[in-house]
Amino acid sequence: MWRWTALVVALAVCENSAPLGALAAEAPHSAVDQCDPQSLRVGIRFDGVPMLSMNKTETPVECCQLCAAEIRCKGFTWQNDTDATMLCKLKTAVPPNPSKMAGHVSGACHQVPTPPAPPSPSPTPPPPPTPPPPTPPPAPQPKQPHIVFVLTDDQDGWLNGYDPVDGVKHMDQLDSRVRKNGMLFTNYYLAYPLCSPSRSAILTGRFPHNTNFTTNADLNSSTFHPVQESHTVNNWLHAAGYETMLCGKYMNGYHGSNGHWATYIPAGWTDWFGFQTVDFFGTQVNINGVSTKYPQTAYQTDIIANLSINWLRNTHDRSKPMFMMLTPHAPHEPYTPAPRHLGTLKGLVQPYDPAFNMPDALQKLLPGNLGRLPNVSADSMNSIFELRAESLLAIDEMIGGVLDELEAQGALSNTYFFFTCDNGYHLGQHRMPPGKREIFEHDINVPLIVMGPKIAPGSVARGMVQNIDFAHTWATIAGATTPPDAPITDGKSFAAVLFGQQEGVRNYSLQEGYQSCEAGHGEGGACAHKLPPAGSPWGARFAEVPPRGVKWPAAGRDYSGLRLQTKAFPDAMYVEYTDGGKAFFNSSGDPWQTVNLYPNLPSFVQDELAKMLASVVDCGGEQCP
Repeated sequence: MWRWTALVVALAVCENSAPLGALAAEAPHSAVDQCDPQSLRVGIRFDGVPMLSMNKTETPVECCQLCAAEIRCKGFTWQNDTDATMLCKLKTAVPPNPSKMAGHVSGACHQVPTPPAPPSPSPTPPPPPTPPPPTPPPAPQPKQPHIVFVLTDDQDGWLNGYDPVDGVKHMDQLDSRVRKNGMLFTNYYLAYPLCSPSRSAILTGRFPHNTNFTTNADLNSSTFHPVQESHTVNNWLHAAGYETMLCGKYMNGYHGSNGHWATYIPAGWTDWFGFQTVDFFGTQVNINGVSTKYPQTAYQTDIIANLSINWLRNTHDRSKPMFMMLTPHAPHEPYTPAPRHLGTLKGLVQPYDPAFNMPDALQKLLPGNLGRLPNVSADSMNSIFELRAESLLAIDEMIGGVLDELEAQGALSNTYFFFTCDNGYHLGQHRMPPGKREIFEHDINVPLIVMGPKIAPGSVARGMVQNIDFAHTWATIAGATTPPDAPITDGKSFAAVLFGQQEGVRNYSLQEGYQSCEAGHGEGGACAHKLPPAGSPWGARFAEVPPRGVKWPAAGRDYSGLRLQTKAFPDAMYVEYTDGGKAFFNSSGDPWQTVNLYPNLPSFVQDELAKMLASVVDCGGEQCP
């Protein structure tokens, strides 16, 4: 454990605000210095790492090159304490000159011209923040590989330029450094496309009907917390010698600026940076049990980037393998890009697909409330699509920064890098307002890209895998085992797929849903056909979390289905809704799932599909597909 003290910097206000850099959001405290701008500049380095420029609106960690008429130094205490929390607190040390700065700080003063007046505002967006150059020298790597898992929120595949041939649009780092050097999965499916059910399925390797985490309600609403939470994959890896770290959104029910979640840390995490709020600015974070409020100027994805790079550089024991789980909230609504990216993709429109605002004749073939939905506004959907794409740009920068740091440490060649999202999203497909939760392809078939040792660059896996398979895959890679007292898991390892030894781990997947627009339970007033009357506490829109003091009704299953890639059904979808509606789509000839063929299927085919679904609908362990 390092403990650094008496870091002395010269503070002054001499220039306009500089872009936030890689360490800019780490410290929640701010400081103001009233120096007049003059012609002296001091370059400050800390352990060889240049800090970033500072003015009176920025935080102490943003110091790099500072100027003042007189060098008036104020000290800051930096500490990497037992909680791995980087804090800075203003001290009163006033040494006589920069040459006597203590500790690891070095500075050099030289004359520079008085800075000119700032240029007029330009429509050109500012460049992205540049992280400080990585400084740790390469170190011997552990025998077990590192695992980095990036999980975005609501990033569907079809609507965000995810293409097996063209790669990933809007995310250059992901495309050029991960996709082109790794494997892209075209048939990766989610058991239920909703935030908390999907995240708990990833961590436990269990279907939502077995975690009982079927909504985005409080963690206490399910058997996942705290019983199954102590048997998640990070616990397995931690027992196998891994340092485990989560930074970002955990579960939707892990919310609140105070109370239990302000100090609670789930089992099996070496370091914890769990978001108590998911606000894109002014985020509140539980940092290893210390509730920390970030300023309104700090953008959420940048906070994750800064904390993760700092953790890799200053906290992680490089003699040990690590599991790092980074979970930004973007591109989730309210669709908020970083200010530097707002407008950079202006005019971008959602690609056309036949499911968008389907003709009445096809819409009426869909079961239940889906068959009665009105058209949505194309202009509104395009505006949302543009903002969602722009919000991915900061995530792409974060990915680039993490890869740079791993490469500088000599760890990248020993790292498996996974990129995916918790659920997909629809923007007017099948006339549904913006949301997820549905069984259609745009909600359940999402990006999955993996790079790492022994994975063929630019490869494509067309076999089927699911989010319940991550836990066993990581355990296989890490050489970890499931404890004998752990609940039975449903997933399978797809490590052999990564190494080109098999195509997939199943030929059909179980799909389940608990808040479907078909039953009137999805997002938006258009889905409210069967909801309780106006004035009921949960209203016509299922929000991400229930209002304060309101408990959601128990969520029974709205639908169960099968995504099929069998000999009999090479590429198809079958779904049964609880209220009696049924649908069947031939996805090979109708990939957008616009024509419900179920009414025209022979009765023996209908019976075969029903029996097949009934045999796995409540499955557990090896009974699951």
